[in-house]
Amino acid sequence: TGFSCSEAMTGDGSDYRGCQTRTASGILCQGWDTQDSPHNHSYTSANYPTDGLRANYCRNPRNASTIWCMTTNSDKRWEQCIPIGVVSPECT
Repeated sequence: TGFSCSEAMTGDGSDYRGCQTRTASGILCQGWDTQDSPHNHSYTSANYPTDGLRANYCRNPRNASTIWCMTTNSDKRWEQCIPIGVVSPECT
């Protein structure tokens, strides 16, 4: 079956299955199944099979306060994300 994005999110975003691939500050997310490029981590689709860890989409596999991702910036391991189309509070 095909994958479709839904930017809907409730609570801490553990149900988020959208297609956001950038952090709140605009950094591109690292793929969940990518290791050492630039960060090594255990958040893989094999380790979290029900958390929707596809490609480099923002998710919340560890019960954080909201969706997040590992970043492609070697100086910043991870950062929170905002669903696509949602205006961040500092922009209103």
